[in-house]
Amino acid sequence: MYNPYDRLLDKIAYISGLIILIIGITGIYFIISCDIDLNEYIQPCMLNQLTGLYCPGCGGTRALKYLLGGRILKSLYYNPIVVYVFFPWIWLLITQSIYLLRKRAYIRNKGFLSGRFLHPLTVKPWFIYTGIIILILQCVIKNILFVYFSVRPI
Repeated sequence: MYNPYDRLLDKIAYISGLIILIIGITGIYFIISCDIDLNEYIQPCMLNQLTGLYCPGCGGTRALKYLLGGRILKSLYYNPIVVYVFFPWIWLLITQSIYLLRKRAYIRNKGFLSGRFLHPLTVKPWFIYTGIIILILQCVIKNILFVYFSVRPI
């Protein structure tokens, strides 16, 4: 039987993903219910303030805002790593949760369970390496546009 929980990386990704999801939903509820303007609390990037250069995370907050608003292309423009991580992260949480629930039912029914098991998304090292490459590339491209062409991409 397929068992993704032989890998520590999958456990860490699933548990941390659930924690981030719970904190995110709680934070969004708090922000909406208290009518808080986030622009008053979000601090500017220190690297950008000191050097004028963009860090790999610059534009991440705006990218998340646009992604949650359904504007995926605008989100990609501000910081592509947000889109790169968001959709696989949601799929990982869904498939891992279904796998765990089905596994629990399988054990409770003493090995009998109709239907097929859903093979959950597992975290592979190449996914992390690709994310690091995306972070570095977008940072380098934004800084080249700014330094050599005086274009402020964000």
